Order: sequence, then C-alpha cells, then structure tokens
Amino acid sequence: MISVRYIYVFVPRGRAEGIKLTVVKGPAEVKDMRQEPEPGLVGETRIGPGETYRQPFMLSDWLDVRQPGTVRVACRIVLAAYSSSLRDAASPRLAETVEIATVIGFAVLPSAGPTSLTESQNTKSGI
Repeated sequence: MISVRYIYVFVPRGRAEGIKLTVVKGPAEVKDMRQEPEPGLVGETRIGPGETYRQPFMLSDWLDVRQPGTVRVACRIVLAAYSSSLRDAASPRLAETVEIATVIGFAVLPSAGPTSLTESQNTKSGI
C-alpha cells in the first residue's frame, strides 16, 4: 500500500552526522574528519508520497585521490523517517529506520597538457 502521508527526515550533510564512506577499490583514501568542512545544522525535510529528494555531496570533501585510476566507493546513510514534523507537538512522532546504500565508481584521468599559462606560452614560442 502506498502511503498518503508525508515523512520527515534529517538528511546528514557530513560524516560526523552519519554518512559512511569506504574505498572499495582504487587510488583513493578517505580523508581524516578534521579535514572535512563543517556541515552546520541540518534542517528537517518533508517528503511527500511519490516525491524524490536529492542531496548532492562533494566527494572531494571526503576523499583524497592522489593518482589516476578507477575508484569505487561504498556510501551508506542511515536515518530516521518520522511520521510527523518536529514542529507538530500535538502529533505522535513515530520513527522508522531507513538505510540508503550504494557503490559508486568513477575514473580519475591524468592531467593533460601544461600546468600553467606561462608554460604553455613558452612551449608555443619555442623557449
């Protein structure tokens, strides 16, 4: 049966709030959490029946990729989906645990060409 009610979630924005990353393959390491930007407070998000919620994450905030290659990263978020809003004190607030997990892959390509405009100009002029 499809629910006709909204759910209310707090989607984490950082690893300290519950996002888990594991490098499965490739030339990458998960950064020390002290290097991660402070995500700040997370607001409550309301999701209705049939709606999709998207939250972009910058993997460069969490991963250190030092050389070209294929990288595979397992990502996991566990959160609670509530039956009513935190703002609705009159309604019972029941929670159900939701786990979102996936493995993503990407290729890191080698840098091509000169590293600066000066180097490019010197190459073209024969210096």
